Amino acid sequence: MEEKVVVKQQYCAAVRQDAKLIETRVYPENDFLALADAFRVKKQECALGLECSLDDHVHCVWAGAGSYDPFAEG
Repeated sequence: MEEKVVVKQQYCAAVRQDAKLIETRVYPENDFLALADAFRVKKQECALGLECSLDDHVHCVWAGAGSYDPFAEG
């Protein structure tokens, strides 16, 4: 089973709005092996990453280029 979870949310100056860092988590399918909190992180992405990469904000690591990571702050 896969689930998307917001792990961090904060203001991003590049888009002048709140951005969300989302993890796609994969949980075990077999009930007898599943632990309550056992999951694997399949990917992390910014909810605004695609929008930023299509605009002029490609300086952010979540938009596909640059080294600036707004979620590393605070």
